[in-house]
Amino acid sequence: MDDFGQFLFLAAGAVGLFAYLSVAHWVNAQTAERQARERFGVLKKIAEQPSESAKLVLDLLREEEARARELELKKEWKSRRDGMQAGTLMIALGLGLAAMFAIVSSRQNWVIGLIPIFVGIVIFVFAALNRPKDTSGM
Repeated sequence: MDDFGQFLFLAAGAVGLFAYLSVAHWVNAQTAERQARERFGVLKKIAEQPSESAKLVLDLLREEEARARELELKKEWKSRRDGMQAGTLMIALGLGLAAMFAIVSSRQNWVIGLIPIFVGIVIFVFAALNRPKDTSGM
């Protein structure tokens, strides 16, 4: 009976976690939609009233969009670098684990260290091949 109580506790925690994540995602989607709608409204008003101030607002919007693209590119490069660091860390962890098991154990337990080594290699290769796309042509 004690195992069932523990199961209910973990199940309630999992349900709570995923409920929170779904609400957080929904709120972010609503915010992005609202921002796009407001931006479209501004562009529509500018198109209806062409003047010198409209040109200034359009220039400001273009600068803001360029900054957003640059920030997105920096995020992609940081994500790539972080993935390569994570892969390197996993490889080092696997080497240390394999060395520890080779020294401590008289059996062939060092092979257990190959698991994090191969996982690290996969993470590193995926991060290395994931180059950010050049969005300067847009």
